Amino acid sequence: MNEFRVDGLWGRYYPGEKGTFILIHGLASSSGEFFDYPERINARGYGVIIFDFSGHGKSEGIEGYESVEKNLKEIRKVVEKFEKDIKKPLILLGHSLGAATVIYGASEGIGDLCVAISPPASIKGEMKAGERILLPLIYGIGRLYEKLSGKRFYIKYRAVYDTIYVKKETVEKAKKMGFLSNKLWIGSYKPLMTVNTLERAKKVEIPCLVIVPSEDKLVNPEKQKRVYQEISGEKEIFVAQGYNHSVMGEDSGEILEKIIEFVERHRAIERIKN
Repeated sequence: MNEFRVDGLWGRYYPGEKGTFILIHGLASSSGEFFDYPERINARGYGVIIFDFSGHGKSEGIEGYESVEKNLKEIRKVVEKFEKDIKKPLILLGHSLGAATVIYGASEGIGDLCVAISPPASIKGEMKAGERILLPLIYGIGRLYEKLSGKRFYIKYRAVYDTIYVKKETVEKAKKMGFLSNKLWIGSYKPLMTVNTLERAKKVEIPCLVIVPSEDKLVNPEKQKRVYQEISGEKEIFVAQGYNHSVMGEDSGEILEKIIEFVERHRAIERIKN
C-alpha cells in the first residue's frame, strides 16, 4: 500500500493484477467509512484506489463542500494519475452520495463496471418535510452572512454513527475512527438539490450492481430499488438483509462476496469475447 497526494487530494493505492477498484465515499464522510474493504478487496487480487474528496478527511479544500460534479472532476484527476498502473476492468464502487457519484460517472463513461451501495434517487427526495421548508430560508441567510462577514456559513448534518449502523460495537469503533463530519458548507445546498440519480441511471450502459440495505434508515430502500430499475444496461440487485445504511463496517463477508462474484463474472465474459 502506498499513500499519495494529487492536487491536494489524499489517498491510498494498493496494487493488484485482476482489475482496479476505486472506492468512493459518501456525504460528509471520508475514506475511513470503508473500514477494511481496501485490504479485503486487495487480498482477492484486485488493485484498490481510495481517497478523500476535497474538503473531507485528509484532503485539502473547502471543508464540507459537497458537489457530485466536483467529485467527478476529482475522480478523473486520480484516474489520470494512475493511468499507467490501472489494470482493467476499472470498477467504480461508491456508497450513498458516493453511489450517486458512481451512477453519474458511469453515465459519463468512467469505468467498466459499477457498484452502487445505498444510492439515493435524489437528495431532495430524502429530505424531511421540515428540511424542505427551512433549508431554502437558511441558504438565503447563510449566503447573506457570508457576503457581510467574509466567513463561510455551515449547517449541521443530521446523520450520525448511530443512524447508519446496526451494532453498538460498530458505532463505537466508527466514533473512534471519526470519519464523519457533522457540518456542511451552505454552498453545497444548490449542487445537492440538483442531484437526480434516477435520470442519470437511464444513461448507464455498463454493467452495474446495486446493493440495497434492507434496514436503511437514511436512504429509503424502495427509492434505491427505483435507481436499479432505471439503469439502462446490464444490472443486478442484491438486498442486504438486516443491514443499515453503511454496510462496510459490518459486512460478515456476504456483501463483499457478492461484489467479487459480480466482477469475476464480467471479467470472465470479457475474456471469452477477447
